[in-house]
Amino acid sequence: MPPLPSAERVRSAVQLYRYLLRCCRRLPEGSVCQHYRHSIRQSFKVHADEDDPERIQQIIKRAIEDADWVMNKYEKQKKRKDEDKKDTVQEGKHQGAGRCNWDMSAAPNVRGAS
Repeated sequence: MPPLPSAERVRSAVQLYRYLLRCCRRLPEGSVCQHYRHSIRQSFKVHADEDDPERIQQIIKRAIEDADWVMNKYEKQKKRKDEDKKDTVQEGKHQGAGRCNWDMSAAPNVRGAS
């Protein structure tokens, strides 16, 4: 399963570059997105002098597979995070939904201390 539906149409290095940058838009903001954008740019520069059409197609295929893996990784993390939030909200409903359940009777009185 490709990360974006347009993966099948990628035929050239420029199309691959644009496709991978579009994939980055779906990643979490911040350092994760910056890391993968930098990696894409570096890989593009490293392979810029490649002129064998068969090798270029191998690189394109591998890059799309790698993008698929990265996108699935972060989608799974997001799903886990969403499920954890959902579970936390449901637990809160059962415990009084926002009321503090701490027992403060044993806590020292800080205001009176000098």
